[in-house]
Amino acid sequence: MPTRPSQGDVMQSRWGTHGPHPIIVLSPQSVLECYTLTIHAFNLAEKYRSPVIMLMDGLVGHMWENVQLPEKIEVIDRPEPSVPPDWYNPYDNLPGGEIVPLVPFGEGYRYHVTGMVHDKSGFPTLVHEEVEQCLDKLIYKIKNNLHDIIRIEDYMLEDADICIVAHGSVARSAREAVNIARNEGLKVGLLRPITLWPFPRFHLENISKRVKMFVVPEMNYGQVYGEVLKSCPKRAVRVTRVDGELVTPAQIMEKIEGAAL
Repeated sequence: MPTRPSQGDVMQSRWGTHGPHPIIVLSPQSVLECYTLTIHAFNLAEKYRSPVIMLMDGLVGHMWENVQLPEKIEVIDRPEPSVPPDWYNPYDNLPGGEIVPLVPFGEGYRYHVTGMVHDKSGFPTLVHEEVEQCLDKLIYKIKNNLHDIIRIEDYMLEDADICIVAHGSVARSAREAVNIARNEGLKVGLLRPITLWPFPRFHLENISKRVKMFVVPEMNYGQVYGEVLKSCPKRAVRVTRVDGELVTPAQIMEKIEGAAL
């Protein structure tokens, strides 16, 4: 079903990397976010020298909506190196985890590009210390900046007993399910991971201290559900659909009402 909506690539987007390093993945739910998050993706890529994936499901990708574009947008320009070309090491280990500026091609700075583990100059290496430094650098430049990278949206979570965790187009159904549940007197809220990877585990852990359970609807067999379980073991149920159709608010409500009994 190549043109039908699905969310089957959640784990592929995270673990399909060339090596065991983290990656940044954004999940838009609207036409406007396809615009704003694309800009944000470029900013993150420039800032952290990391691939950034815009993971749109088929429904969002084919969606038509009226939008009001923001008057101002933030554009992060690539920083220039403060050293001359002969001193420049594109993968150096700077103090405090500072990220080395990546100079555009053609500006007099030469550096080697490879997909292999490399030293500070970019050439492949098998020296144990250099291998560890390379991988540590890839990991910690993301891990040490989670507060800046991770974005979420919450809806009616202040007094919620049940939290729905949904991303992409399914989050739109989940928001409607929250409205229906509130009209029925059920205290339900929504957490939407805008940044899907790194996964917002610490947000879930904080929310789990005040909610009774999580409901995780998604168009796969439970890829985000598994991540929720890591933060909140035995307190989550899933709503899955893999037939190329969107998870509906009614399907989510059925699970919520069953849990509320």
